[in-house]
This record gives sequence, structure tokens and C-alpha cells, in this order.
Amino acid sequence: MSIKRILVLALLLVAGASMLFSFMGGNQDSPKPEVSAVESPSNGLDSRPSESGGPKPAPPPTVAPPAAETIPVFPDPGVEESDAQSEKEQVDAALAQISSNDPAQRIEGAEQLGAYPTKEAETALTQLLSSDSDPEVRSTAAQNLGYVERPSDTTLGVLLNSLEDQNEEVRLSALSTLEDFLLGSEEGSKRYTKLLTELQSRAASQTIPEETREAINDVLQDQANPTQ
Repeated sequence: MSIKRILVLALLLVAGASMLFSFMGGNQDSPKPEVSAVESPSNGLDSRPSESGGPKPAPPPTVAPPAAETIPVFPDPGVEESDAQSEKEQVDAALAQISSNDPAQRIEGAEQLGAYPTKEAETALTQLLSSDSDPEVRSTAAQNLGYVERPSDTTLGVLLNSLEDQNEEVRLSALSTLEDFLLGSEEGSKRYTKLLTELQSRAASQTIPEETREAINDVLQDQANPTQ
């Protein structure tokens, strides 16, 4: 083989080696494929590799915020004062009505006093029941005394005396209110015993009309047998 052929072959080998080296170097600079994240079914940890090469740590547990503190709501003294003032104005207006010469006005005033059963209203209704000349006014007063939560002994006495009223409607209204007070009293209490004894006495009194005595006995019978 001539020297010239040998030189040509050597140049071809050098050129081929250079091309091979360039091809291999380019493959090393190409981007690597992304690795899909795989979630572990056993512990739920993210297994994607971190920058350091290890598994990515799980995020910290979520802590619920503390419940809001309940702030107590206190009644507004201004509102209570306003309500008391309004009640007083209503009672004062009703007291003016029961002083009217018109029975219809007195009846309306008695009903208004029943809506605001203060001590002052109780006293006014008791006076109407014991002294008003109109039986319808007396009957209305007896009915509205039933709204008084804790009637005084004076009120109970006037109601008991009204069982002898000349008007039947007044007698029955008084008895209905007394029955409500009896049912509202604790059995065996002083008030309960007193009311029961007084009604038993009135039921036997000949000064009370017979139909009213029968009505009183019905109340006593219902009280003796509350389940019937």
C-alpha cells in the first residue's frame, strides 16, 4: 500500500471519530424525561423526589381554628326603662277611662288594665268589681282580675263576695277567675287550701243563688277528680 493511500485512510478515521464524539456529546445535553408522581396507597405520602433526591415530606396536618368565644348579651337598661314607661302610660290612660261616666269607656279601661296587670291595675279592677253600678263593668273587672299573677287577699275576698252579686253574669265571671286561681295554686299550699275552703263554704251558703252554688260544686268536683 502506498503512503498516499495510508494518509487518506487515516484522515477518514479521524473524521469519523470526530463525528461520533459530537453525536454522543449532544445526547448528554438533551433534557431528561419527566418522572410521574406516584402516590403511595399505604401512607398517602408524596413520593416525588425532592431536590435532595429523597421523597417529598407530607404537608403538616390542618388544625381547625378555635371556636369563636360567645359573648353574653345583657339586656339594655334603656330598653327596659322605655318598656316600663310605656306600661305606666298605658295604665294611666286606663285609669282615666274607668273614671268616665260612660260604661263603655269603663269597660274598655278595665280590659286595658287586664293587659297590664300591675299592682295599681289590680287595685283599680278590685274597686270596679266591688262598687261599679253597671253589672257589665263589674263582670269585665272580674274577668280581667284573672290576669293578675299573684292576687292579694283583698282581691280574693272581693271575688268571693261577688259570688253573691245580684247579677248572674258577674257571679259566674268571679267564679271563673277564682277557679283559675285555684288551678294555678300549688295543691296543699296556704292559698290553695284557703280558696278551697272558701268555695266549699259558699257552695253551702243559702245567700247565694242555687244555680251559682251548683256551678261552685262543679268546680269543687272537678278539683276533687282532676282526671275525669
